[in-house]
Amino acid sequence: LYTRKFVEGNKITVNELGERMIDTLTKYSERITSEQMTREFENDLSEIKDQKISEMNVLDEAKTELDGILDSIDKNKENIGKELFEAYEQSRIVGTCDCGGNLIIISSPKGG
Repeated sequence: LYTRKFVEGNKITVNELGERMIDTLTKYSERITSEQMTREFENDLSEIKDQKISEMNVLDEAKTELDGILDSIDKNKENIGKELFEAYEQSRIVGTCDCGGNLIIISSPKGG
């Protein structure tokens, strides 16, 4: 998350780019960002630990869940890509230039 600049600071704080990513993913595949899905998998892991359910049942359930999520993302990949690129472009703006344009952050693999 830090490397991709979705969060920043010592205390994890979601920045605007991270928020836009969550908003975009929620728009096109709400389940992937839901606390409910996380909670369900955490419960399943606890039940595996307590030997109440088998690992295979959880893996089958997870595969089915992820297949649906990935299908939704695949169907909307162009729109998702456009919205995330717009969010990325906005995140690079650090101010307004005297000429009326935007001051942006430009980085390269060689110079950072």
